[in-house]
Amino acid sequence: LMMKILKGNLHRSKLADSLLDQLVSEKNPDLLLLCEQYRDRDSGWFVDSLRTAAIWIPDVGKVSVEAYESKAGYVWIESRGTAYFSCYFTPNESIHEFRRKLNSLEDDIRERGGRILVVENLNAKAVEWGMPSTDMRGRLIVEMAARTELVVLNEGSTSTFRRPGYTETIPDISLASEGLAARVRGWRVIEDFTGSDHQYITFNIGEDRNADYLGTRTAPAAWNLHRLNEEVFQAVLTDGKPQVESVLSEDAGAEAVVATTMELISEACRQSMPKRAPWRGRRPVYWWTPHIADLRKICIKKRRRAQRTRHRPEALSCSLEYKLAKKELRRAIARSKNRCWEALKDEV
Repeated sequence: LMMKILKGNLHRSKLADSLLDQLVSEKNPDLLLLCEQYRDRDSGWFVDSLRTAAIWIPDVGKVSVEAYESKAGYVWIESRGTAYFSCYFTPNESIHEFRRKLNSLEDDIRERGGRILVVENLNAKAVEWGMPSTDMRGRLIVEMAARTELVVLNEGSTSTFRRPGYTETIPDISLASEGLAARVRGWRVIEDFTGSDHQYITFNIGEDRNADYLGTRTAPAAWNLHRLNEEVFQAVLTDGKPQVESVLSEDAGAEAVVATTMELISEACRQSMPKRAPWRGRRPVYWWTPHIADLRKICIKKRRRAQRTRHRPEALSCSLEYKLAKKELRRAIARSKNRCWEALKDEV
């Protein structure tokens, strides 16, 4: 079975929380490992004791949870023999408090054993996950990973923290036990606009070595029975009946009869009705519109321009344009939600 993972830091943003719903409908992940979430979800929701890290299962029927536990700064669940940890340690706490939380995390990792996945935003730097240097926090994490035999999944040096006017960094880390790491495919930082200062990470876990990215599931197209022309369907079957009877008279065997019959039925379907468009995952969230989609694209462009001009004279104006674009996106989402709510009230 393939497990599709989405990891993100919402930075307590209402805009990021709204866009997360649409991102789930587009990427169709099985499990979300989150931190600095804006609000709690109704079902499939597990949160740490400080309410800074969470695990969300959008479709609780697809992922079974055998055990879970909440601690200060992290929460874990166990599903199908794998323990999934979501962690967040604030950059404002002392190194003594950081060490205490990290020791607690290490104890739980050791106690679980077996297949382990740990996704963290611990606000630490280390060359092991793409930073140019290693700080004290990073050294402690690297040492903990070595003791628990976890390997770093991060690939390349793509930044995950991007705020115009600030240096881009990689605070988001993915660790896995050696056996599980061998099954991870397509680890990457996605470039979708998230509404947060952080870019999200996606990857797959499973036995399918051909899977190299987290995409939407596409089911094969089926016949659209609502547009069936019964007269044409019946006519094709009638015209093809002699061919089936001929195969029967030749005593060609059951397989030949079945193949001829199925070919006739398929031809009748092709001539009498079109196919439905293939299913590509969940439907968009109820408030999603083409206009909001365009505004999200504009935000991506404005943010990139603001990042590129960080040390140039136009940096301030580009940063302001980006902020205004985000503000317009927030307003458009709010207006769309209100319109949908009013329409629902009118129907009732």
